[in-house]
Amino acid sequence: MLLLLTLACHLAPVDDTAGRDSGTAHAVVEADLVVVVDNSRTMTDDWMKIAEGAEALATAWNEAHLSGSVALTTVNVEASSDAGTAGAFVGPALNPASTDFAEDFKLQLYCQVLPWLAGDVPPEEGHTCGDEYDVVTIEVLDCLCGEDNWGTSEPASTEQGLEAALLAGCRAVDSPTPECTDTSIGTDELGTNAGVLRSDVPWLVAVISDEGDSSSRLTTGEEDPSLYVDLLDAQGLDVRFSAMGPDHDPDAGSLDCNHGDAATWQVARYQRMAEATDGAWLPILEAHASGACVEGDFSVFWAKVAASARD
Repeated sequence: MLLLLTLACHLAPVDDTAGRDSGTAHAVVEADLVVVVDNSRTMTDDWMKIAEGAEALATAWNEAHLSGSVALTTVNVEASSDAGTAGAFVGPALNPASTDFAEDFKLQLYCQVLPWLAGDVPPEEGHTCGDEYDVVTIEVLDCLCGEDNWGTSEPASTEQGLEAALLAGCRAVDSPTPECTDTSIGTDELGTNAGVLRSDVPWLVAVISDEGDSSSRLTTGEEDPSLYVDLLDAQGLDVRFSAMGPDHDPDAGSLDCNHGDAATWQVARYQRMAEATDGAWLPILEAHASGACVEGDFSVFWAKVAASARD
């Protein structure tokens, strides 16, 4: 693997034997996670699934005995001034060990990340704040975010998950390389993620998208993401890159359940990046033997992401 693997994981023994037959102590691994969300319009049907998957993330994180923070950004790198673009975080870092984590994750996602359009969000007269809901409506968003205080972010027109991950790292490290400021961000934006992403612990990146990667540093059609492996490595980051994306089987040459209209080379970038950095890959929609498309399991995905920190 091309990334530096000499980094220790800051292991500290803790007593975590409650409810365990073995009675053995486990070790806490320090790690930080950046969730890179595809906020393009084709993802509308998946946004609630991502939000509801926050509980699975917290469970996986704590069962893997990880300690660290979770931050959100988007695949949009085209407007560096807005929260969630060009690797900027949408809000403060979240603690997966907190009892409020799932709700805080949902609030950042719904209120700051996602470019809801009022015309596309159905009304639901009579909804009371605090009620459970199966569909995100105008009233639900007003309750969560404040009246009309949502849908202000810019949707991605070109999904650049690899570039967003790099720029998030560029904003976090003490000595970013010159490549950090040769595209979407300026020198005045360096350091804005400092204290959230730590360069001395494993850094987990999880992209969730119904499309693939179109990062502009790579030429159209290029499947090999080695450039981004090298650039992240140059920042001193020990990265484990994971992704949920279209159901691409490179051996069979198939690309099933492709409602985001991705090209095979775009998806292959994420798959190869995950393989090169010992991360995880899972389809966001998977073809079933019946011919139906089955939703990817966020519980499985987050467990794999958490496990990658311990490898």
